[in-house]
Amino acid sequence: MKKSPSDRKFWDNEARLKALGKGMNSPFKMADLSGDGKVTKKDVLIGRGVIDKNGSPLKLKDACYHKVKAQYDVFPSAYASGAIAKCRKNKGKKKK
Repeated sequence: MKKSPSDRKFWDNEARLKALGKGMNSPFKMADLSGDGKVTKKDVLIGRGVIDKNGSPLKLKDACYHKVKAQYDVFPSAYASGAIAKCRKNKGKKKK
């Protein structure tokens, strides 16, 4: 009896992952963004924009961050986070 793709037993784990575009033999391979010769977690984080190529985190401390940090005694807090969001929404300008 010849196996067909509709037969559940036909699909082993590796073939299923390859068909889904995952696994070792996937045509969609992650690029080596750090330049160390291997694809590691660092490459994934660089691709997502979490860290830069040197490995340091990207800076998200803008003017609103510094304004709010100076205003609140307890930082970080829920109130401070809301104030940062409000400041960024207004692009750092005070509402009248």
